Amino acid sequence: MSAAEKQRRKEEKKQRQKELEKQWDEEDKEEEEKRRKKKQKKKEKEAREKEERYKWERQEREREERERREREREEEERRQREAKPHPTWWNQSDNDEKQNDECILS
Repeated sequence: MSAAEKQRRKEEKKQRQKELEKQWDEEDKEEEEKRRKKKQKKKEKEAREKEERYKWERQEREREERERREREREEEERRQREAKPHPTWWNQSDNDEKQNDECILS
């Protein structure tokens, strides 16, 4: 094998090695891009879930607040009803006196 042949093979080997390294670099870039996209999708999904959770929690707080206000309103109405004397209660003593007067007069 002549020196020129050896040199040519050496150059071909270098060229193949360069091409392989270039291919590997491309594959590495593609893999990195896939990882980046996957990570981005995961972040977006987490953000959506967080937003949904926040929305649900807000709705739950609002519902609890409405229920609390309704209970307070009902409790206030009940207190007001209990605070008012029954219409016949305050008239009862007058009715008893009238009945007593009628019994005495008869």
